[in-house]
Amino acid sequence: MKIITLGTSHGDPTPERYNAATLYQLPGDGGNYLVDAGAPATASMIRLGVDPGSVRAVFLTHLHEDHYGGLSGLIKHQIKYDHSCRIFLPEAEAIPVFRSFISLAHRADSRQRIGYAAIPAEEGEFYSDGALSVRNVHTGHLRAEGEAFPSFAFVLEGAGRRIVHTGDLRADFADFPWQECLPGTVCVCELTHYKLAPWIAKLAALPLQQLIFSHIGEFYSSPAGLALVRRLADQAPFPCTIAADGQVFSL
Repeated sequence: MKIITLGTSHGDPTPERYNAATLYQLPGDGGNYLVDAGAPATASMIRLGVDPGSVRAVFLTHLHEDHYGGLSGLIKHQIKYDHSCRIFLPEAEAIPVFRSFISLAHRADSRQRIGYAAIPAEEGEFYSDGALSVRNVHTGHLRAEGEAFPSFAFVLEGAGRRIVHTGDLRADFADFPWQECLPGTVCVCELTHYKLAPWIAKLAALPLQQLIFSHIGEFYSSPAGLALVRRLADQAPFPCTIAADGQVFSL
């Protein structure tokens, strides 16, 4: 399996980083899967030589624009070039909104290539296609902002690998999915909404295979922020990396 961090910025794009989008590639014809679709996810794939039409499913962690802003472009691409794709949204109310938005471009999905579904409120496996399975785990990112809306971390399993993708978390880090970080897990964790320093020792003690930071806050591009990540890397027995846009992690 490969993890490609298409976009690694926080809530806004920067000169070096696009908005949040992470591609999970299974070997052979196992397919491609997208977690979050911040802009310009489709263009980023094309520049890296990845056919957007190969994306089998998209999973959104929550409905903030920096996580869904590139989704309409991907949906348009799939319809235009006759590719099937399933879109999993954290709120059912978003489904007619995306359908209506696509219809503004007069691009009717006459062959019903795009399948929309709401991620269940109950935690558990909600997707499996024989190559990849995905479970949802509640986080409190939106509730922490005073909004009673769902947000999720995902546990992805395929090709003998297990990945925890945290999505955005609370400022107090209380919703980090510690219980899902089993031996051999790769964790893709955001690095914007909480302070890393108090959690270095606990993160370093996890039985991870690798820790990949994405959704990078501005502070962690500064010397002080980079020093904190180096401190974690020095303590942990596994690699800890601040991902860049277009970076490929081969597992």
